[in-house]
Amino acid sequence: MKRRTFLLGGLGAGGALVFGWSLLPPRQRLIGSTVPETAGGAVALNGWVTIAPDDTVTVVVPKAEMGQGIHTALAMILAEELECDWERVRIAHSPIDKIYGNVAMIVEALPLHPDVQNAPARALRWMTAKVAREMGVMMTGSSSSVRDCWMPMREAGASARAALVEAAAAQLGVRASECRVERGVVVCGTSRLRYGALATAAAARRPTHVTLKALDQCTLIGRALPRLGIAKTLRGAPTYGIDVRLPGMLYAAVIMSPTFGAAPLSDDRATILERPGVRAVVTLASGRY
Repeated sequence: MKRRTFLLGGLGAGGALVFGWSLLPPRQRLIGSTVPETAGGAVALNGWVTIAPDDTVTVVVPKAEMGQGIHTALAMILAEELECDWERVRIAHSPIDKIYGNVAMIVEALPLHPDVQNAPARALRWMTAKVAREMGVMMTGSSSSVRDCWMPMREAGASARAALVEAAAAQLGVRASECRVERGVVVCGTSRLRYGALATAAAARRPTHVTLKALDQCTLIGRALPRLGIAKTLRGAPTYGIDVRLPGMLYAAVIMSPTFGAAPLSDDRATILERPGVRAVVTLASGRY
């Protein structure tokens, strides 16, 4: 085979694969490959929420809380759609999974002005978002957490609510349309079934028709609510990165050159090693820091 034929054939095959991939629907962000951790008999209804027998609702959050209140904000979005009791809402960090990848942050990094909404710009944003879903890079920053999780959190809450209603309807032998939800309870006629009692049955269901609430019907979003976990934060209970202690753990202090690209010519290594607690001195070559 001629080299030209091989290259053209490879380009054609690669182009066909990319074109075919672009026609596939974007990767879903509801069910992950890793099930969120549960305790006390709780079950995961999807990758974003678990419900315990005592009606405790745990919202699985993939973003880092750095004082910006994002844990509370994202929990409010999911709880709004789930129609649960806010007093029973808790937060848990997510496992590592592609469904939690930050799509919005990658899309917003494109060199496009937000006001540019022509067809090529929309196509580029759509394709970038599709690629970002495949990458699944988990990160927090650029004020992107709410923008990124707005729809996944709403869909997760609405899907869990629909599953709970279906489970209640099946248990009572009625149509799902005859049921409604209110503050963590499915109401069907005179029957009232708690979310915690329905969670196990609901976890096995995957609703095909999920309806999101109209924004003018929101009762949590837009309200000033106390931050979740604020009492623990005030007591200094949460473990942050600076609090981590591992066996044999050492600390390094980096002295940077005042000139970009410069390398150290010498160091007083013997004097430094005499200092209490110093184990080693490492010299980094130019371009390695």
